[in-house]
Amino acid sequence: MDLNNQFVWALYFGASVFEAIRWPKGHKKLAIDDIVTFHERYGHYDLLADDDPTGSAFSTFVSEHKINDSDTVAVCLPADTGFARFLRLPPLTDSEIAEVMANEAVAEIPFGEQNSIWTYQTTHKSLNQETEQGLFAAKRKAIQRCLDLLSEFGLKTDLIQIKSMALWNLAFWNTQAHTNSENEFTAIISMATKSTDLIIGNNCSRLWCHRIPIGGADFTEALQKNLKLTSAKAEDLKRGAVSAADPKTVFQAMRPIYGKLADGLEEALLQFLKAYEHKSANIKMVFLSGGPARLPGVKNFLIGHLNGVLSGAPICLIETIFNEKCDERDPYQKDFPSFAACYGTAIQVAGYGAINTNLMP
Repeated sequence: MDLNNQFVWALYFGASVFEAIRWPKGHKKLAIDDIVTFHERYGHYDLLADDDPTGSAFSTFVSEHKINDSDTVAVCLPADTGFARFLRLPPLTDSEIAEVMANEAVAEIPFGEQNSIWTYQTTHKSLNQETEQGLFAAKRKAIQRCLDLLSEFGLKTDLIQIKSMALWNLAFWNTQAHTNSENEFTAIISMATKSTDLIIGNNCSRLWCHRIPIGGADFTEALQKNLKLTSAKAEDLKRGAVSAADPKTVFQAMRPIYGKLADGLEEALLQFLKAYEHKSANIKMVFLSGGPARLPGVKNFLIGHLNGVLSGAPICLIETIFNEKCDERDPYQKDFPSFAACYGTAIQVAGYGAINTNLMP
């Protein structure tokens, strides 16, 4: 990929939102004025559905922003269209690793190896030549849907990444100076519309992923059911819960979902710690990302519920990447957790990520 182009455009086709950022090439640290963002929200949909609203959102986007032929365009796919798994292998030749990973693709990709584009990357190699391999896949139809959509507007796609790995690239880039031990790990809790991904890794590119089938839509459904609201009114109330007439009632209606999410995360964290017990794994920090991460009370509820298993590791919204300090009024600071997948995708194209796979067919 030519890294001398003027801009990187990172596009995220989420389950309820289309987002895009423009990142100047060659800028590792950014000022706020360097960034162009676009955000259009719509109702929950399936990227593979014939009537999905991404075409309209993308049409609005290209009418407002010019993408030049010299720019690089990278696409990030939503969580439910992607798959990531990591496994440890004994010392093997490159051809033996390729054979093992091909067998793993057939056995493990939940939507089928034939229905996906997949690849793998060596993420860690120990002194005794054991390796850790990452297997990454996305639904073939979802990839083709995005390629066709961009092609309709005369745009070529240079890179396709899945959301979980885009987020890890962002966290890796943000935390390189924070952890310096093979046993120190960073966790990302990525909340999406239909699911929540837990991604744990460290600066040695040792990674572990787990998906919990609870997302923002579950909070909306809880409000709809418990408060007898329409879906649209429940969605609006969820987003404006802090300023609602009775915030306590809103929180109580969503509380069972908070509890299920916290229980799922606790179980997943315990699985990780057990798997890495012989390595004395220590989770040093936890980042929250995604639109649902900004729901009122989510962070404090998770802090209270997960404090024991995390041994007091801080939980915070994923960090900004700008040079100067942003205040709370700045839209980039406020919306950064929602745009995290876009930023992580752009970071990979710029050459600063830990995962460099590309799911282009």
